Amino acid sequence: VFKCGRGRRRVDWRWVVCCESGEKGSVGTSEAEGMHVLVQLGMPGTPKYLEAIRKGDSGRALVESARACREHTRASKDSGGSGENKPVPMYDLVWDALRNEARHFINTEPLLASHMFSCVLNHRSIGDAACYVLATALSSELMPGIDLLGVCHQALVSDASIEASIRDDLLAAVARNPASLGFLDEFLYSKGFHALQAYRVAHALWSTGRRPAALFLQRQISSNLQVDIHPAAVLGAGVFLDHATGVVIGETTVVGNDVTLLQNVTLGGVGRKATKRHPTVRDGVLMAAGASVLGDVHVGQDAQVGACSLVFSHVNASETVLGVPAKPVKDSACASMFLPALSSDAPLAHVHSENNSTDSPCADNLA
Repeated sequence: VFKCGRGRRRVDWRWVVCCESGEKGSVGTSEAEGMHVLVQLGMPGTPKYLEAIRKGDSGRALVESARACREHTRASKDSGGSGENKPVPMYDLVWDALRNEARHFINTEPLLASHMFSCVLNHRSIGDAACYVLATALSSELMPGIDLLGVCHQALVSDASIEASIRDDLLAAVARNPASLGFLDEFLYSKGFHALQAYRVAHALWSTGRRPAALFLQRQISSNLQVDIHPAAVLGAGVFLDHATGVVIGETTVVGNDVTLLQNVTLGGVGRKATKRHPTVRDGVLMAAGASVLGDVHVGQDAQVGACSLVFSHVNASETVLGVPAKPVKDSACASMFLPALSSDAPLAHVHSENNSTDSPCADNLA
């Protein structure tokens, strides 16, 4: 029997994690309501479980919880985290769903029990767990894991939005990856997810003037995960790197929210001047395997770039381009080949953009 939060609870075969706070957040997700959502999800790893996350009311509850946690982070920052205006602690449903999966898979694979506890169950928040996973994946003789763990924690303290982005990125990965088994396999084993979170740490270091540390971390990401993202690049939330091998994102690139990039995508620069020379990719864009976008061009919202296409000019919103050089595709059947795994009306199709257009890093970078 596993201890869950403040007590022991069992619902049939389901081990449900209890929230320490139990207080209501801005969207009304309390401990009891959160437990109800986890029960409704069903057995982790089954088709029914994934269907409930991606298309059911449980998926909407997960998204709303992640958004509420992000708003709580902002409110904490605005209030200074102290005094009478300190916000009520939020119930993190995404984190509890991740822990619930870890407890379930201990029963199915006891040999990985130590791994599950060290990476997930021994930590107090999704941010702490992510720091541990990154430190394990990127440690080296030059920077041991314990030092890298400290660097990651310092980055989370300096930029609280990182933890909010972790939730959005995790939801996006489960929603758009048809091969996903749930939150746990993306969190522990997806190098695209790891590269993205390590970039967020490197970007926080770069933004606070710790550029040598940021560049060192970029090198580790490139060497260990085969993904090269310059720490000065600006990436939104809900980004999904599918397979991720060979993805290159240059220094002045701006990527919006809910963007999907497949393997070998290049967002590269043109010219030698230290100006804006890389693409601006708006919210909801999908770039298929091997696509390259070069120069200071704009890829419009919800646009799609076909596999192995080469883009030199602007792409309109909701347009599909394909070829070398890339040209608009008029055949609707051909255009639909590159659609994401979920339709746009699914609850997790836009984990961050919906009602948050002003949060997009592209808002001030569009012609």
